[in-house]
Amino acid sequence: MSEDQRQGDPAPITAKELSSGAVPQETFRVGARIPPFHDEKPALRFSQMEARFALANIKTDETKFYYVTGNLEDIITNHPPPPAPASDKYVKLKTELIQTLNEK
Repeated sequence: MSEDQRQGDPAPITAKELSSGAVPQETFRVGARIPPFHDEKPALRFSQMEARFALANIKTDETKFYYVTGNLEDIITNHPPPPAPASDKYVKLKTELIQTLNEK
């Protein structure tokens, strides 16, 4: 057993696995660099984030939700979003933030 495997890291991907398509697409996902989310122009901010999600091939609702919540500036804490729903987390967060911040 290699040192990496003892430490809990996944086994290296073989050339055969790469050429056969046996490696899940998620293995190649690249993170998106999301700028801090400010309370100005929320619809524009979400458009910019969605462009970065598309470039990074980020498609899941939950991943988008956590990227946004992880980049909320302190100023947003004056308008805390509601607790995360069980489904459509990103869409509901986006709708709620745009609506709340446009009311300012």
